[in-house]
Amino acid sequence: MGGKHAARGEKKNQRAKITDVAEYAKVSVATVSIILKDPKNNRFSEKTVKKVLAAAEALQYQPALFAQQMKGKHLSVIGLIIPDLMNHFYPEVTTGFSKQANALGYNVILLNSDNSIDQEQVFADALIRMRVAGVAMCGVYSTDERELEVIKRLNSMDIPVVRFDRYNANETCPFVGIDNYHAGYYITEKLIKAGHKKICCLAPKNPVYIVSERCKGYLSAMEKNTGLKAPVAHSMQKSLVLSTRPCKASGSQGRGILPSSLLEVIWMPLSASKLPLHSRLMSLVI
Repeated sequence: MGGKHAARGEKKNQRAKITDVAEYAKVSVATVSIILKDPKNNRFSEKTVKKVLAAAEALQYQPALFAQQMKGKHLSVIGLIIPDLMNHFYPEVTTGFSKQANALGYNVILLNSDNSIDQEQVFADALIRMRVAGVAMCGVYSTDERELEVIKRLNSMDIPVVRFDRYNANETCPFVGIDNYHAGYYITEKLIKAGHKKICCLAPKNPVYIVSERCKGYLSAMEKNTGLKAPVAHSMQKSLVLSTRPCKASGSQGRGILPSSLLEVIWMPLSASKLPLHSRLMSLVI
């Protein structure tokens, strides 16, 4: 008798299986499977449904995710791939994204690529194996076409992809982001209305699409409001520290010009993340 009780005690410490739920509710395994799959719409009586749900709750039963995958089902999980967790922008994105996903019944797996396409490829393979319901990705600070292949691979496995913030004109997947052209235009116009005429735009050489659009907005605002050629400083060197003291813009268009304000339109990569927060992603009046 004691051995029997011990066996029962040991069983309680084990993870409940669907057969345990069926035995507890005194119904078949098939009945449990059908009811748990859709408690509201099935052919069983209300009494049987309640009995099965009560048994599942009492045994703390959770369906095995791998069993659902074997049946070809997608998990109610979304992969969120970001390029730099240290950048203050992405924790805010993650918080808002997770809240909305949770409200719709999805969990979120956060993956930090560290601005590496190779790492994105590893993440894509892992998410495919998990059969996630979808993927949202920002992308790395690069124009490398391998990123398009990552998206195509996910789509080929019936996993939808949404891009946010960083955009590639060659992509066909949905994109969520701001109007970068007018963002660059309006912030430049705001500086002009504040009395600044010599405004230097800090941007990298061969910028990605969103940065290129911000630069175009800046140039348009300068031409329309001042009629002057606008200096653009090309630099991504981490040694470039922006401060409140005057500095000359470098680059082919900006050499020798002493700006009265500086407009930065880039996301600093991780290597430059030690720059003062006030010098990143905002206009700095000097």
